[in-house]
Amino acid sequence: HLYAHPGKRYLAKNAAFAPLAHTLLETFPDARLVCCLREPEAALSSQLSCLHPSLRALHGDYRQQRFARRMTELYGFYYRNLLDALTPAQATGRQRVVFLPLPALAEFERTVADTYRGLGLKLTSELRERLAFRARSMRDWRSSHRHDPTDLPVPAKLLQRSFVGLRARFDFDADRVVTPREARDDLGEVAGL
Repeated sequence: HLYAHPGKRYLAKNAAFAPLAHTLLETFPDARLVCCLREPEAALSSQLSCLHPSLRALHGDYRQQRFARRMTELYGFYYRNLLDALTPAQATGRQRVVFLPLPALAEFERTVADTYRGLGLKLTSELRERLAFRARSMRDWRSSHRHDPTDLPVPAKLLQRSFVGLRARFDFDADRVVTPREARDDLGEVAGL
C-alpha cells in the first residue's frame, strides 16, 4: 500500500496487528497507534459470535469449544502484549500511542479531538466540521449485533487465567482517550503475568 501510494499515510484497522505493536513502532518510526480496547470478555464474545456463522458454513459442525478456548488464550496474549508493548517506556519520545476504551466513543467528536491531541496531530477546521456532521448522524445509531458474554463456551477458570490482571492494568470503562503517560500506574507490572 505504501509503495503504491507514496507520501500517503497508511491507515489499518486490524486487530490482527495486536501482537505486532512493538514491532510496528520499531519498524515505522513515524507510526502512530490508536488502540481500541474493549472489555476482554465482551470483545471475545463479539468476535466468536461474528465468526460462528462463517465457521459453520465453511466447516459444518466445527469444534466450537476448542476454537473458543484457543481464541480465549489468544485474546489474553493480545491484550497483555498491547499493554506491555505500549507502555511509556516503549512509546517514549513523540506522542505515538493512545488507548481508546469503547465507552469513549459515546462522545465521538470529543474522542476524535482528544485522539488527535494525544497523538500530537493538528485537527483542521475542515475535519472539525466533518466530525460535527458525522456525530449528528451517529447519535441514534445502534449496532444490531447481539451477543452475551455470559454465554461464552469457555470454562470460567480459563477466562480468569487468560485475562488475569488486565483490569488492574487498564480501565476498560474509561469514557475518554487514555495516553500511555496517563495510564502509567495502570500499565505497571502485575504479579502473575
